[in-house]
Amino acid sequence: MNAKSCMITIWIPMSNKERSRCIRWRIGWLPGGKHKTCLTCQSHTFTKHHAIQCLQMHRRLNLNSNRTDDPLSFILNNIPKSKPKSPRRIQYLKRIWPIVCQILSELDAHQHPTSNQQQYKDLNPGQAFIHWIDPPPPEPD
Repeated sequence: MNAKSCMITIWIPMSNKERSRCIRWRIGWLPGGKHKTCLTCQSHTFTKHHAIQCLQMHRRLNLNSNRTDDPLSFILNNIPKSKPKSPRRIQYLKRIWPIVCQILSELDAHQHPTSNQQQYKDLNPGQAFIHWIDPPPPEPD
């Protein structure tokens, strides 16, 4: 983890849950140090490598596995440090950021298999960041 990507995780707009999940992924606390069985396939230990494969991160984030072994960190490393101006970049981030947040939510839920899984689900993942990069138009008076 480089300092730049961790700092970006700290200051870009996001919910407290999303920020916590991003930081825990970056420092290696998700999927965690204790060996647990994967909730998805029920047949493997839920390691970082297994999480990437089982949660189909490359496919969901539309990244070729030849490009990176860790697609989630790849995306987090490429989050802009200022508001993007390119409409193409804004659209890309609006599409990809909720997926990143959803994957992080699933990783968090896997960490706590015996708890109420509903608490890990976000109804509108990534909205603070999306509103920051592409604010909704002002309401008419």
